[in-house]
This record gives sequence, C-alpha cells and structure tokens, in this order.
Amino acid sequence: MFLGRNLDIKIRARSVPLHAGPSLRRFTSSPTIMRCVVRLFCVALIAATVGWWLAAGARVGWWQTRVGVERTDEFTGLSVIEWQDRFVPGVETPVAGVLVGGLGFAATLFLRRQLPKKQQPT
Repeated sequence: MFLGRNLDIKIRARSVPLHAGPSLRRFTSSPTIMRCVVRLFCVALIAATVGWWLAAGARVGWWQTRVGVERTDEFTGLSVIEWQDRFVPGVETPVAGVLVGGLGFAATLFLRRQLPKKQQPT
C-alpha cells in the first residue's frame, strides 16, 4: 500500500540512520520483512542444531569430551579401552537450539513494532 512519498520518507528516517543507503532503509523499514528474516534464522538454527546432533550420533546423555574406544591388544588378545579426546554432543544441544530458536520465533509473533498513528484533523 502506497502511503504517499512524504509519509513514507518520514517513517524510514525514524527507523534507520540517514547515512544508510536507500536499499537498507527500504529493507529495514518494513517490519514484515524483518520478521520473516528473524523467523527464517530461528528455523535454520533449530534445524542446524538438531541436524548436528543427529549427524554426530544422537547421544541421549550429556556431552562427552572423551570417548572410550575398545580395541584388541596385539600381543595378549585382550580387549583394552583406549580413551580419545573427541567431542560428542549430547541431548542438551538440540534442546538448547530448540529453546533459543523457539523463543526468537515466538518473539516475532508477540512483539510487534507500533507504527505511529495518523493524526486525525479535528
């Protein structure tokens, strides 16, 4: 909806500094576009944390920084546990990603910028 050139310029000037280029002012002046960008970022964050957790083994316990690898000793034939320094993400990784992403997504639903209301002539 076209609000008129003068009104449109006044709204943009309040939301973005004057030194910003015209394309940045146009992009950030629309709350709908910014909400969509934040929502996409939150969904990508959730997908990335859950995907990383699944790719790394989907461990249901806590994080591990050392992993025991069982190997057979060459001389005795006995099994020996050898500890390796490796990071394995636990269940708190996707939980943290879902919480942060969900809170950011919910913020776009409930926190809305109030545009100045037009003054009615009396």
